[in-house]
Amino acid sequence: MPSLLTLPSELLEAVIQNLGRKNIKRLRLVCKRLSRVAEPFLFETIHFNLHGDGVNNLLAVAAHDKLRHHVRTLVLKRDEVNILNRPAVFRRLLSHDNTAVEFEIWRDALRYAIDERPPSDDDRSSIASDVEDDWGSHPGEDEIKDRWTSYELAMEGMHDATRELTNCIRFRDPDNPATRPRVHPHARRSDDGMTQDRLDRFDDAIARLPRLRTFLHEPLFTAANGWRTTWQGQRFSYKILIEGGAYQRRSEEGVGQVWRSGRPTIAETEDNLEALHLSLTLRALGLRAAAASSTSAGDSITVPIQHLRIDVRNIGFWSKTNFACLWDWGRVREQMYLLGHEDPSHGYPHTWTRWMGGPEDEEAAKQKEHFGKELKTIGRAFSELRELEMNVRSLREAAVVAKGACRFLLRCGRLERLRLVFAEEVYRCRLNDWIARRVFDKVAQAPGCWPKLRRLELVGFVAPVQSLLEMLKAQEPTLRHLVLADCRLKPNGGCWEDVFKGLATHLRLEVVHFSMLEEGTEWTVIMDSSDLAWTACHDGKTSYALHETAVYDYVLRRSATLPPLDPKTFLEHQQT
Repeated sequence: MPSLLTLPSELLEAVIQNLGRKNIKRLRLVCKRLSRVAEPFLFETIHFNLHGDGVNNLLAVAAHDKLRHHVRTLVLKRDEVNILNRPAVFRRLLSHDNTAVEFEIWRDALRYAIDERPPSDDDRSSIASDVEDDWGSHPGEDEIKDRWTSYELAMEGMHDATRELTNCIRFRDPDNPATRPRVHPHARRSDDGMTQDRLDRFDDAIARLPRLRTFLHEPLFTAANGWRTTWQGQRFSYKILIEGGAYQRRSEEGVGQVWRSGRPTIAETEDNLEALHLSLTLRALGLRAAAASSTSAGDSITVPIQHLRIDVRNIGFWSKTNFACLWDWGRVREQMYLLGHEDPSHGYPHTWTRWMGGPEDEEAAKQKEHFGKELKTIGRAFSELRELEMNVRSLREAAVVAKGACRFLLRCGRLERLRLVFAEEVYRCRLNDWIARRVFDKVAQAPGCWPKLRRLELVGFVAPVQSLLEMLKAQEPTLRHLVLADCRLKPNGGCWEDVFKGLATHLRLEVVHFSMLEEGTEWTVIMDSSDLAWTACHDGKTSYALHETAVYDYVLRRSATLPPLDPKTFLEHQQT
């Protein structure tokens, strides 16, 4: 066994943290025993990122002949100290051309707590006094400029980090793995050679983990010390943080300075570094699956990925420049826009010619062919998935998000457990039913797409009854466990009694759980297990909160004597 100083940094850190001061002096005597006992447990789950030394640390574990066999789970978790501890909305505050206007937005957002409307000239003084009472004195001009400068530097760092990753992306020829041409032949080279081959080393590290079976994504903004608290000290209001709104000040002739509601331009998030890291990780998992039988992987048997959890919060992940391009085999020509080198709206012929040197170039055609082959191999990483947890939480570009989600779900053909989260509760009042309805309809049109699915959890969707039931009917042969939570039926699209009746009639469920079911234009809650004091709702609706067991018995068909879930007769039957 190696000495203590030669142990990997992760093991050494864990050993030191679990020892008292007195025992540190005795480490040399017990290092062999500790390493022998601790290795299998310390390296079953590895947290990594593509920032800084994250790739080198992962490669060090993957290159170790003994440690790499213990790795079962990879967790993509961004550092809380890097440039991404700013929310996406603030990363786009500089999207306007007029920097002076941007500085006005920044300064006014710092000085005033904007709630439901922008402050007028009449109440500006009162708002200022309230802010002073809550936060103390206003920041001075010098302090505001310092914050503005630091924010500009953060944005510049974010763009530099994105450029570093995109410039070193290569594709591998399946027929010749040693060939790794750049995706972008004209990418700007860096003086740092280690930066240029970062993704190559990352792909190699993933391919060296023979027992890897789980990949989890933990985005930065879900951390306790993430972006939700980072900007609290900058005196931004909650409304600005959530909605991304800002109030611009402009001058009009005869009116003077007027406040109007404005929003920064939300362009396609090609600069979304969070989505870029997730896309590149899934790409590496696909290359690992393609090389499973290759001698370069170092193992004759490689366990496929069986459990995947990804959290998609914005359009950047599903856009053409990120993950969506990995699954659209029929549009190989447009795949050259992989991960944000060019804007697809510029048109295919012009961009392709400029990249590849002309459509008649044989070398360009060969690279295009190899690139298309590599994209097809990425799908193998998810063909053996048994469990999938996918959070789709986007307020914009519903069509693109729904298309990407459908394409991904339909390619996971061996799922046994599926959990879909469509929106957070705080956002549901602003969402239409387009995303969930599109996903439900596509799954219903592909019967047998999940022939082994036994457990299904649907959270936070807004959909009509018909779309929901048709999707569930398609899973009738195998579905036995159903969970519906924080769900809303589209107004005038049916009621939950229709859903219960359809479940009891067409499915053979064994376990069900319902929580926070809502319907109607007022989003009336008819079933919420957390509020047992409710017996009836307004608008003549019936609350089943006190009769949750009876509802479950009806859906599971445990008794032939239960009447239909008719609001007029159900409660009377339960009382008798």
